[in-house]
Amino acid sequence: GDTVLFWGGFPGENLMAHRASPSAYITYPLLLDANLSETFSDQFLHDLTTNRPALIVDMEYTKALSLDPKDRAAQLAARQEWPYLPANVKDVLGFIDNNYHLEATFRNSKVYRLNGATGP
Repeated sequence: GDTVLFWGGFPGENLMAHRASPSAYITYPLLLDANLSETFSDQFLHDLTTNRPALIVDMEYTKALSLDPKDRAAQLAARQEWPYLPANVKDVLGFIDNNYHLEATFRNSKVYRLNGATGP
């Protein structure tokens, strides 16, 4: 029954893993600069903090900021540009940084586990 977030919008991974996403807004942070995006972003953050997924898998999608603080800093230092970053992206990343730890790396993906959670 644990939820899993595949960072960067990968609904097929949830389907194949037989794990629900903690939020209906699975494409966060890949939203468009539109009136509804702020509402969607705020709901995503609420869902993430309320329905904390057991795992977050950073798929290393180049169109999303990395969850790894060092990799993210390198992306920002390289001035990698994204068409639109949600206004609350720092809050979302801060929540993840403070509540998850790197558990494993599988191929190009990094798996983060909720602090204090145990699993297989």
